[in-house]
Amino acid sequence: MDAAEIQAKATIAAALITSRAVEVPAIPLSAAWPHDAASLRLRDLTDYVYHVITRDKADPNEVR
Repeated sequence: MDAAEIQAKATIAAALITSRAVEVPAIPLSAAWPHDAASLRLRDLTDYVYHVITRDKADPNEVR
C-alpha cells in the first residue's frame, strides 16, 4: 500500500464516519480490534468504496 492509497482510504473512512454511514469504532485497549464489528464494517466499506473509485473504467461490469 503506497502513500496515496493510505491517504485515499483515510479520507474515505473519515467521510463515512462524518456522514454517519458507519458507527465510530472505539479504540481497543488490547489486540481485540479484529473482533470489533464497527471497525470491521468501516474497513470493509472503506475498501469497497476505494475499489469502486479506482477500478479500471475500461470494464464497467467489473466487480471487485
